[in-house]
Amino acid sequence: MAKQAPGDGDPFAPGDVSVRSTTARSGNRGDGRSRASRAEDVSERRVTLTHTATGLSVHGAVPAGRYSRAELRLATDELREQLMAELVIKVRQSRRR
Repeated sequence: MAKQAPGDGDPFAPGDVSVRSTTARSGNRGDGRSRASRAEDVSERRVTLTHTATGLSVHGAVPAGRYSRAELRLATDELREQLMAELVIKVRQSRRR
């Protein structure tokens, strides 16, 4: 995602957005034996973007699945881009009121 100055179409600078993400993995057998390989883990990542000036936030999640690190990173980047677009719309709408 390219960074833009506040006057270039975005209603805010990229530094005005707080990003929070959490990752959940299931893969531990829970019976005391060693952990299964990472390829068998099911991962899910949740992302929240918050516009600090207005307090508006948007949430999303990468669906649970078996991802390599690169695949999970790519899916998370795509999700962040989608959420940023949603946040831009919400902030613009709130400023019109």
